[in-house]
Amino acid sequence: MKQKIYNILVLAILLLMAVSPASASIQRASADLPIGGSIDADLGDSILQINRVPYTTTAESPTPSPTDTAEPTAQATDTPIPATSTPVPTNTPDTSAAEVWHAPGAHVGLDGSMLNAHDHGKPVPQCVANWIAQNADVLGTDHLVFGGDESTPNENLKKHQGFKIYSDTFIDKAGHANLVTVRMHMMTSPAGEASIFHSMEVYVCHFDGTVSFFQGWPDFAEGAALDPNSATSNFMQYPDGCIDPSYPFMHTNNPAGRPRMIINTIYCYDLLGRGNFDSWYPDFHNVLGEYGFTVCDTYFFDGDPTDPSTWTPFPGFGNCNGLARRFEVTLRRGTKPFGPFYADQFGRIMTGLNDPRCGQTVTAHGIQNLKVICLYQYLSPTFAPIGSPGNAFQEDYPGPVTLPN
Repeated sequence: MKQKIYNILVLAILLLMAVSPASASIQRASADLPIGGSIDADLGDSILQINRVPYTTTAESPTPSPTDTAEPTAQATDTPIPATSTPVPTNTPDTSAAEVWHAPGAHVGLDGSMLNAHDHGKPVPQCVANWIAQNADVLGTDHLVFGGDESTPNENLKKHQGFKIYSDTFIDKAGHANLVTVRMHMMTSPAGEASIFHSMEVYVCHFDGTVSFFQGWPDFAEGAALDPNSATSNFMQYPDGCIDPSYPFMHTNNPAGRPRMIINTIYCYDLLGRGNFDSWYPDFHNVLGEYGFTVCDTYFFDGDPTDPSTWTPFPGFGNCNGLARRFEVTLRRGTKPFGPFYADQFGRIMTGLNDPRCGQTVTAHGIQNLKVICLYQYLSPTFAPIGSPGNAFQEDYPGPVTLPN
């Protein structure tokens, strides 16, 4: 009996550690980091500097499987910009492939260095390409670009490989088929997983030929972004059955719903003998909607977000290359008006580009001096909500790719 009581007390203490606040364990990255400038400006997104303890991986490669969904039916018709599978240095780099969708492969980055072979998901569907070209005057571009005005600072320069395009047909609540295309920025690496904000564009090609378009920053922390009392770090959760003592700021569950991220640590992988897919669930965004991204992991969470040499590849990388992905979408009208309108990256509806809040600097989730970006949006009069059931799809994307991807 005494042993039983002792075990229960130990378990209770561990659970309390898992749900305790992270304020004492996490320090916001400062502006004098060795890579130059602030994390916000150099790595793209907003990043926390987290004390991570290195471990040695000993367990065998996992074979995780996300939930099966129907095969997608969307067909893309764009001709891809070619990339090579083997990087070739050049003194006069062509950076066009760094700004648009291209076939899986390697190419020159915006800074002139050679990027490793990577993929960007599905090609841009023709209905999306046509709509962008027709609205170039308000969008500032006649094609879908990576690192546009909706992006977080320098994410294309520092984390170009993270741009992924998801596209599939979903039936809305009015019974109509819609081709939903999402350009999401995410990386299952220490740098990507420590970022509170990423960027996203959403295109909904409706049955009548119209297109709804939304853009902004998905939010991976708890509470309203501009609320001074909101959380200053992502709401992260361990894999089921593990509590990693190195990261007491993480959680075993989210009483209010799904966590923002479910990630893998080396300690938990060694303990359980398996790993999970990375699952990302950004907070509901008034303009963007609500999403779930489940991706075959590429790196463990352990390591310095600013130093890729400290990152440990996930053992299952050789089996899936980060190419197995599942996508869930829920779209509601919210407070969006029909027709064209403007909103900032946090989802606040603006009166237009002359709204006095445009260009102001704000603090969001503790990140200071973020510039308010007023972005063009469009809600088609034929828009109808999209949600479960039938609001998810999964597929394996083509390679070849290497890390990071």
